[in-house]
Amino acid sequence: MIFKIKEYEVDIIFNLDKKRRGWQIKYIEGNKFLFKSNKNMTNDEIFLEMQKHYRFFKRCLNVVSSNKFDKSIHVFGNEYELIIKDSDVNKLIVIDDKAYLYTRNNNYDYNKKIVVSFYEEILSNYINSKIDEAKRKCKINFDIKIEYKQVKSYYGECFTKEKKVIFQKNLAKYEKKYILSVIYHELAHFYYKNHGTNFYNFLETVFPNYELTQRMLRKTKYNDTY
Repeated sequence: MIFKIKEYEVDIIFNLDKKRRGWQIKYIEGNKFLFKSNKNMTNDEIFLEMQKHYRFFKRCLNVVSSNKFDKSIHVFGNEYELIIKDSDVNKLIVIDDKAYLYTRNNNYDYNKKIVVSFYEEILSNYINSKIDEAKRKCKINFDIKIEYKQVKSYYGECFTKEKKVIFQKNLAKYEKKYILSVIYHELAHFYYKNHGTNFYNFLETVFPNYELTQRMLRKTKYNDTY
């Protein structure tokens, strides 16, 4: 569904989720947004809600990071020129300012899987190095299962009953302080399920400048090759 929000055309994908409380909107990519609600809504009802959040659309659509190279990827906020090499092995290696993609196949989707696997590996290593300290600050004394998915609709998701957190694999592209803010965001859900005042006050206590950090994260967009 295409809506005109002042000067922006936004493509809203509606998702009915009866387990939710109220509704939520998340940025996907380009001009696409995911709108989740616990009840069916007409286009007019969705449009009325969208008009109230002009600033959110402006933040998501106004800032796109430019790339220095024709082909590149980002790792922890740094851009690397992507060089593809024919090889019998499938591997991505970052050296200096270059990322070497060794592959036995020239297919885009095939090579994307290699890059995403690399993202998952380095993201897992970073999160594993930070999760214990984050749990300590949040006073969480139970084990948490961590999983990674290739999704675009969210950075992270928390399942409190299962004591599980899922992170977007592409988070590895972003600066470490942004990734850290997502870690704390998901841990905060073990105290507060909804994004209310108490939720954000708690986050500012355990992760100072959380709101500013998240705002900068949402403004960061990469036009990577993969």
